[in-house]
Amino acid sequence: MEVSNAFGSHELRRFNYAEALTKGPAQEIEFDANVLSAIDRHGFVVIEDAVPESTCEQLLGEMRPYIDATPHGLHGLGGTRRVGALVARSLASHEMISHPGILRLVESILGEQQLNGDAVKIGGKEGKGRKDFRYPWQLHLTQVIDVGPGGGTKEMPHSLRLHRANGMWLHDFQQAGLDLQIEVMWALSDFTEANGATHVVLGSHRDEPRGGDQGYRQPTIQAVMPRGSALVWTGWSIHGAGANTTTVRRLGMNINYALGFFGARGKPASCLPAPSREKTPERHATPHWLSSTRWCSKLCGRMPVASRLRSEGRLRRSRARCTWTPYELGDRRTDLRACFSGRIRREIGGPDREKNEGYRNR
Repeated sequence: MEVSNAFGSHELRRFNYAEALTKGPAQEIEFDANVLSAIDRHGFVVIEDAVPESTCEQLLGEMRPYIDATPHGLHGLGGTRRVGALVARSLASHEMISHPGILRLVESILGEQQLNGDAVKIGGKEGKGRKDFRYPWQLHLTQVIDVGPGGGTKEMPHSLRLHRANGMWLHDFQQAGLDLQIEVMWALSDFTEANGATHVVLGSHRDEPRGGDQGYRQPTIQAVMPRGSALVWTGWSIHGAGANTTTVRRLGMNINYALGFFGARGKPASCLPAPSREKTPERHATPHWLSSTRWCSKLCGRMPVASRLRSEGRLRRSRARCTWTPYELGDRRTDLRACFSGRIRREIGGPDREKNEGYRNR
């Protein structure tokens, strides 16, 4: 459906990833080009059938203990529960975080700055990205968002309401000619109008200046999509969750990627225990979970007691299969806020100290 607003005529384009895979490499190339063109023109795109439903089910099974242990409104977001550190807690998340179609899109937008008005600027040179002339990028944020029945208001279910992710950086990048980050919302359950599918302002990434307020006065549409789909948008695009007016929970996974030269507060490579590090895709061996923004350091969640480390520094398995959680050091109990904000620097002691050196938060 086409909509008109201050930024022109736009539509939320949809492309089927599973279908493109069945038609061979040429169709994959066309798929990538279409997805990039859609997000350049409209600021948002939906990739349907990106992963099978079984992957969503496995991820929810692995994350269930952490979701259940997190109270509603922990972060001031009424009616929602947010739980992070998915790389360490869920092996199923790796398939989605490292999704080939998503990573190629991120490389084009962040690494090569291929969107209109953007450019790679290194050493006094400017271009669109080519071999040895592109930006590094990193995994920036991972979280499951659980919106319960009746959560929120008609407008938006939490204090952020409509917002831009780039507006949360401490520095003003409006005139930089740069895309800073890409956001992905994975539908772990069906996203419908009734259960509060994400509201989007199409074309808002073209506000003048970037980060301007004109987009907040434009009409929104909801990005409805079936389970296993992904909604992708730029950090300049205005969006916000809707209210869940049904009797069932809506579950999504928010994955962000950002330029690699932004500082970060938590590094998965240093926080992951050895069993998880060995299974983490090479591409993400050294990405960051959280960046130094005013908001992201608050996205943590609570841990079930079963996931704590024993006081002697040995790992205890959580109730989630194949999940390890190295976030209690010694006998000090804490939630992830302290870990991600860098306040925990105590080394793990005990007989396994040498083997567990990498578990401390550096």
